[in-house]
Amino acid sequence: MKEDRIYSYDLLKSIAIYLVCLYHFGLPAGSSDTDILKSHQYAIYFNYFFIGISSIGVPLFFMVNGALLLNKTFDIKKHIYKIVLLLLLYIVWGAITLTIEVPIFHDHYSPIEFIKAIYYPKQGRTDHLWFLPALIYVYLLFPLIKSLLDKNEKALSYYLWVMIFIFTFGIVFLNDLINVFGYFLNSNTLKNKQLSSFPWFNPFNLYFSYALIYFITGGWLVKFVKNKNFKTIYCLLLLLLSLCLLFLFGLMKTNITGEVYDTVWYGYDTIMTLAMAISVFILCSKIQVYNPTFKKVITTIGANTLGIYFIHYPLGYWFKELYGEQWLHNHFFLSVLSSLLLMFLSLAVSLIIRRIPIVGKLVKI
Repeated sequence: MKEDRIYSYDLLKSIAIYLVCLYHFGLPAGSSDTDILKSHQYAIYFNYFFIGISSIGVPLFFMVNGALLLNKTFDIKKHIYKIVLLLLLYIVWGAITLTIEVPIFHDHYSPIEFIKAIYYPKQGRTDHLWFLPALIYVYLLFPLIKSLLDKNEKALSYYLWVMIFIFTFGIVFLNDLINVFGYFLNSNTLKNKQLSSFPWFNPFNLYFSYALIYFITGGWLVKFVKNKNFKTIYCLLLLLLSLCLLFLFGLMKTNITGEVYDTVWYGYDTIMTLAMAISVFILCSKIQVYNPTFKKVITTIGANTLGIYFIHYPLGYWFKELYGEQWLHNHFFLSVLSSLLLMFLSLAVSLIIRRIPIVGKLVKI
């Protein structure tokens, strides 16, 4: 085990991959069923409130990437190799996942349809792989961001961050604010109003452009956490307040549309999730890990998050076929524990694959 390993990053990655497993396969009752959510049962509202924390899962990955890459030396050749490898992994795991899922969903593909299902991620099959194109997008722009930070061009760095923020989180916040006003003013027009993302002059019009904000913020937070003493209580209060606001906004949107508002998928580019992710990042950065067993567990998970990410999806669907999902998701703690089990089983499979020559490259970069 390397002594210079940053255990707080392993902890963050462990939390992140667990929340991803929870979101994909551990949703407790009331998180996605409109009729149940409208039943006004307190347990259902608690489940819906709780699942909102999963919105920080993917953002934490981007933040840890930024914290690591923006604070170490840069090799352009290795970086380009990593981009190409990510692209290949996206294609290969798309094909592997579709193949594994064929007997589960009884899907049938022509060769062209199979290729299209990889190129255009198919909902409920390969759509979880959207994270890789988002990461590739960040990596393509990384050398430019890195050069600004290395040259200590603070004004230009802030300008870039603010510009990206305005065209991602800013537009989403403005839309959400209009919807809130519409809800309280009982204006049907404002309730459902969605402003354009201004595609004719928005250089960050892709859905996952918000990932750049998490990436850069992660790189900055490393220095801020070292130089400033953030009080734990303030971080916890910000985390709780943001989660409550995301929950309340989700209830409002559910009431407006008649469908359960997904506070995870639609939460990624909200200020509430950004605030939660920053809070958790700071809290974990303040934690000193001493227990050797705990160190080994989070280090093992942290080093295999990519493999877990690839494997948990087909494995999760296979488990749903075995145990059925309804009885499990009616119990909150069973949902939480089943996601933990899925994460560790996916880890076990990833560790086995890593030991196989050549094939081991499928779960690491």
